[in-house]
Amino acid sequence: MIAYNEAVYEEVTNMLKELKIESYTKWVGVKGKGKKGGTHLGTHIFPGENEVLMLALNTEDALKVMGEVSRLREEIGSEGIKTFSWTIDEST
Repeated sequence: MIAYNEAVYEEVTNMLKELKIESYTKWVGVKGKGKKGGTHLGTHIFPGENEVLMLALNTEDALKVMGEVSRLREEIGSEGIKTFSWTIDEST
């Protein structure tokens, strides 16, 4: 799963194209609060929103995505993007 500030949409999209990742589920208008990224509630007081991509990947592709997100974090700042990973035991 990749959670990112809507402002870095283009960087995330380009990363997925470069890695040839074509399948995902996307949530837009995601609101939340992080330790480093601040509060994003889409309001005048807490502007901005996030987007989330859910990806089901094999281990090799997951490691590539995690590596590229780490590189992006250095480039754009850690508050702009974060990944989460867990094992999928089964899907239908």
